[in-house]
Amino acid sequence: MKYQKLVKSAGNIVMKQASACVISGQITITNDSSGNIRFLGEIENTGETKACFVKITFIMKDSSETILDIESCFVDSTHIDPG
Repeated sequence: MKYQKLVKSAGNIVMKQASACVISGQITITNDSSGNIRFLGEIENTGETKACFVKITFIMKDSSETILDIESCFVDSTHIDPG
């Protein structure tokens, strides 16, 4: 679902597409020195407004699509500008 936002511009109220964050490219999976799994990749904001406090949810499944684990985290930056 894409959300829209009303924005006042030059005295007019216009509808802008809200932020829309997508994974850009491949996700690299590594282990850190403590044995934790790290997912590294890039997020792109394809919307028209800044995305704040972007949360990513990872769903790990086995070969038969059974969910093994669900983890989430926030991206390192507090916001992602459009484009």
